Amino acid sequence: MTPDADNSGSKIKAGKLPPEMLEDMLSRFKPDPAHVVVGPGVGLDAAVIRTPLPLMAVTSDPITLAADLIAYYCVHVNANDLAAMGADPQFMVAVCLLPVGQADRVQSIASDLARYAGQLNINVIGGHTELTAAVNSPVMVATMLGRVVTDQPIGAAGAQAGDVVIMTGQAALEATAIAAREKPHCLRAAGLADSLIETAQNLLFDPGISVLPQARIAIRSGCSAMHDATEGGMVSAVWEMARAAEVRIRLHRDQIPVSDLTRRVCAVWDIDPLAAISSGSLLIAIPAAKADPLIEDLRRSGIAAAVIGHVIEGNAGVEDARTAQPIHPVQDQIARIYGP
Repeated sequence: MTPDADNSGSKIKAGKLPPEMLEDMLSRFKPDPAHVVVGPGVGLDAAVIRTPLPLMAVTSDPITLAADLIAYYCVHVNANDLAAMGADPQFMVAVCLLPVGQADRVQSIASDLARYAGQLNINVIGGHTELTAAVNSPVMVATMLGRVVTDQPIGAAGAQAGDVVIMTGQAALEATAIAAREKPHCLRAAGLADSLIETAQNLLFDPGISVLPQARIAIRSGCSAMHDATEGGMVSAVWEMARAAEVRIRLHRDQIPVSDLTRRVCAVWDIDPLAAISSGSLLIAIPAAKADPLIEDLRRSGIAAAVIGHVIEGNAGVEDARTAQPIHPVQDQIARIYGP
């Protein structure tokens, strides 16, 4: 389709952006020429990057909610996947689909993307932006690449019997923030003060959902495996690590850190904090002799960490440390804030 000549946002029809708007948007991204041979530009449908190391990790994730923070989530969710693989995020291609009539959001989303990617030294090297009747709210999908900084990738599959399982941060941090941002009126009705609600909302930024700092420390400490906790919460993340590594993990549920604020927020909807989305927390499997030094290194960097499990011999899966009963992943309970 051919866009209207008036590029004022709501007047643009479905289809590609007008070249002038596209050029203005792309001008925000300044890839490092030492790494990017061909970067984003009008008429350029692919990027070319230099690869000084033989191993490059690649991931892709969509963001379909949180329209006001879509670029923030898109950068960090993808970067976390690479960090847990032992890679340093470096290149990003982003596709953004906007409802017809919302072209006025293009520039703010592009500015956010440039800012958040820049904070992590990630080069946005291309992508696609389009207005389409196929969506009724913004959707952003990114592919991100990064150099593997270890001899071999790490990921979740490297956990071995004898390893200690360490968790960084607090369970359900992201769920707490989502609930406070989406349903503040429900929290007020439940008796939470506005100051607490604001604190909960800001958890997305302080301490934030990035696991890059802790992943880099874990790599230096000689970890066996890493996995970032997302949908399904900490229980699902531990189960996913066990399945990926084909090992058995004895989980101490009562040792998983949960803040008082998270407990209060989750209680409003009877959400189990261990089964709610937990971006910002990293699972690390590491030989027992290296566990205490790693925890000290993390804490010196201001990152909370706790031992929550042990890798043992046995069939792949997770068992409760107190009862020896199997623990299975469950559907993420954050959906409860939206009703039945």
